[in-house]
Amino acid sequence: MFVRFCTSGLIVITQQQSSLHSRTPAISARDGRGCVIRSIAYLRSSVDDTVQPMVIVTRHDTQGRQRESFDPRLLAAGSADPGPNMRWSYGLSGNVVREDSRDSGSSLILRDAQGRVSLCRTGNDVIKRYRYQATTLPGRLLAIELQPSPNAASVVAERFVWGASGAEARSANVAGQLIRHYDGAGLQMVELQSVHGAVIRQSRQLRRDKRLSGWPGDVESSWRESLADDVLTSVATLDACGQLLLKVDVGGHRQRYRYDVSGQFAAGWLQLAGVAEQPVVKSVQYGADGQLLCQTQGNDVISRYRYEQGSQRLQATTVSRPVGHPRGARTLQDLQYRYDPVGNVLAVVDDAQATRYWRNVRVAPESTFSYDTLYRLTKATGREMARRVAGRGRLPATVPQSLDAATYTQYTRTYSYDIGDNLIGMRHQAAASGNDFTLDMTVARASNRAVISDMCADPEQVDDCFLAAGQQKRLPEGQALSWGMDGDLEEVGHSGAALWEWYRYGGEHQRRVKVSTAREGDLTCEQTTLYLPDIELRSTHRAGRLTEQLEVLSVASPGPVQVTAFHWQVGEPQGMQSSRVRYSHRNQVGSVGLELDADGQIISQEEYYPFGTTALYAARTDTESSYKTLRYSGKERDASGLYYYGYRYYQPWAARWLSADPSGAADGLNLYRMVRNNPVTLHDPNGLQPPPPPPMPGMASAPPPPPPPPGMSAAVPVMPPPPPPPGSGLSGPPPPPPLGGEGSSAGVAPRKKWVIKEDPAIKKQQGGEYPYYSSMTIALQKANIEHYSNIPDPESFLKTWKEVASAMKPSAPNIDLDKLTEVQCTLARMDKEWSGYTKPKPDVSQTFRGDTPAVLGSYPWLASFVEQAQASDTAMYQRLDMDMKSSLIMSTAISPQEAYVLPKSILWHFTLDEGHAGISEGLYAETEVTFPLYNPMRIESVASIPEGQAYQGNAERFGTAHRYVVKATMLPRV
Repeated sequence: MFVRFCTSGLIVITQQQSSLHSRTPAISARDGRGCVIRSIAYLRSSVDDTVQPMVIVTRHDTQGRQRESFDPRLLAAGSADPGPNMRWSYGLSGNVVREDSRDSGSSLILRDAQGRVSLCRTGNDVIKRYRYQATTLPGRLLAIELQPSPNAASVVAERFVWGASGAEARSANVAGQLIRHYDGAGLQMVELQSVHGAVIRQSRQLRRDKRLSGWPGDVESSWRESLADDVLTSVATLDACGQLLLKVDVGGHRQRYRYDVSGQFAAGWLQLAGVAEQPVVKSVQYGADGQLLCQTQGNDVISRYRYEQGSQRLQATTVSRPVGHPRGARTLQDLQYRYDPVGNVLAVVDDAQATRYWRNVRVAPESTFSYDTLYRLTKATGREMARRVAGRGRLPATVPQSLDAATYTQYTRTYSYDIGDNLIGMRHQAAASGNDFTLDMTVARASNRAVISDMCADPEQVDDCFLAAGQQKRLPEGQALSWGMDGDLEEVGHSGAALWEWYRYGGEHQRRVKVSTAREGDLTCEQTTLYLPDIELRSTHRAGRLTEQLEVLSVASPGPVQVTAFHWQVGEPQGMQSSRVRYSHRNQVGSVGLELDADGQIISQEEYYPFGTTALYAARTDTESSYKTLRYSGKERDASGLYYYGYRYYQPWAARWLSADPSGAADGLNLYRMVRNNPVTLHDPNGLQPPPPPPMPGMASAPPPPPPPPGMSAAVPVMPPPPPPPGSGLSGPPPPPPLGGEGSSAGVAPRKKWVIKEDPAIKKQQGGEYPYYSSMTIALQKANIEHYSNIPDPESFLKTWKEVASAMKPSAPNIDLDKLTEVQCTLARMDKEWSGYTKPKPDVSQTFRGDTPAVLGSYPWLASFVEQAQASDTAMYQRLDMDMKSSLIMSTAISPQEAYVLPKSILWHFTLDEGHAGISEGLYAETEVTFPLYNPMRIESVASIPEGQAYQGNAERFGTAHRYVVKATMLPRV
């Protein structure tokens, strides 16, 4: 037997644990092609039970692709069952075109000739269409349309705007990148990226009316009309290796970080707006293998971590105030973990807590867990609040007890499951308090959909509690659930109800807005939460009056410690000074059990039943406890009691997800089970599936999860799972083809690996060295040099070039004779190669360019006209019909809506002559037409536009920023 002694008592783990698994192998049967057709696991919950075989059957088509999968439950139903859990149909290309699921309904996915997802139909009959760029461009996604039913009108739910190749885009490293995303919450903008692709500056604009949806119209200016005026911007600073050094959130709060010589997190500081900087992580120590050993937080509390020598699983976590601490030395938490040989957690003991007695019953600070041979939790013991009232699945209110007056009692919970992995019963016993009850679940006959039996006792009627795509329609207390067309939960309750919550989502189905309305007698309290990078903006209105405005910051720290800071703009409660910064200590699955303030004092302690409801909760004050933001699994709990995970909502009272898994059968054929019914060992970070065990334990605080249950881990052990159901929002359309035609495609022979082909010369001009070429062409003009190949006095020219380059943003450093020779050679190569760039020719007849008054020095005729126009109050027009050569490599936009055209005061409107030399398939110029240096062009006219008026009277297309318009024709290259 296994024995462990601790200060709170003795834990004994007998040989029954090993006997339970005796003669329960995992067996796989394969056909002649090597496809797994049977997977057999053996179930036993106790040593005295008879072993029960659990068989998963998978059928394949003639090409060896999985076609149908049956779990043990539906397989046992035989002829009485209408079909398999999952069925997949394939198109001629080999992609899944239809998926039929007992849990999530039937879905369809169609692709175009390029293999891109074109149309999806979800289980709720919502049609989802994807719109892409024209075939002459790289095929990036432009819009997603949703149609609630075949006969209903479509709504453009999302729009995507991509960066072009102008100087501004290249200097911001966003050329060809997604720069504006109009989503369900508003507009997300990426304004600056690092060379590593990390976002440095991003902004969010929310809708003026947060309940609006859709982006009608074809012009971007019309989409912006529905946006609020506030632009919420966050900025980051990175080092040369791409590590984050500093970030400033939308509230102006600064977080600063330091790393050790190996690049691991070493220290962190926080500076709230208007407040002096304070440390939040003072020091961190790591082992030779990179594991986190010790860290000292900003409140001088030390957390230490110890690992098993063989398995490297987390063995102990100790949180303590050291000797010399202003609040006195004390061990605040000392969690000890014990595992079975495969990594299931068998016991958790907090040696920092004293053993208590209540009604002559010993209550030790320990929890124990038992499992069946499929590693499903079957029994749990622990402690709970002695006077709690809960049962029948009703979620208890998390009203804390006083830290000093809390009384606890022992409980035991036993769990039972059907052979389809559905939790069907839970029995709760607490002998000392008499708090005994049972929870029964009713499972649908032909699917894994299930509800608490109080909601529906007839298996034939359970499906009526769900939408066709598997989303639950209501909660046990009767609150109605409303789901959006894209499968996201939009409302809990309804307007006018005692509790009403509604949500809005951004990209990747991540929640960006939550509005919770509660009635307090005759008053209505509305709390709005905006979710932005590393910060939440909360505002509370009571009877229409703003009573609280709060910013909640998530502060980076290593390991299982989450630092949260509160910054009130309006309505700070009394007594919150020491808890403005909180240190939340998480356990092996990320649940927050201990909260400390900035002085190292305990704010709250919370323990959870295995599947997430609160077992005990003690806090220093009710006010402080009401601001606890993270709870079970480190997730936010809404007023409805649901936990928000990212892709799904979790209902802890039922130990099930509220909707089917959007990733399909990636984690098994039961799309509703929570972490394989092993919630003490496994955790789900985003609502999809538990992560796989890491190859080497690093900084993670949780122990490596055990392997999946034998034979029960997935629908087919060998074949990869099918793609997520269409319309789920997880997979989305596949990425567009690489820029410039790079990369291989089906049916194209690969290049010989030993052939090295030099990049086109234009790649240098359109890449990161753009400032050198731009500044040199300007310097040539400033020095009155007719052609780059004939520079009579290189030393004198270098001085002029350096002056021009230093004034540019970004600048072009290290200019010398070698750089001059390099640029001259590249320009010569470009001239030679240009005719090869123009196949195929861009299919456009006009383009646009925007400039600032800084270019007037390069065009004396334009400077003269501007001077005359500024002296006049009326519009002016001058016919020129003047031939000239472009003094630079000129990039022009296909659309006047581009960000480097629309706001500029000088607009160039080019007509493209037949045979022009413009290119639009260049490496960074998908939405542009670029013309070579010294390209002939005819300046036809120049005109001025009075302030407030638009070119051609079309403000929707051209805006009202342009003051001068140059009309010109790009002529064929000589």
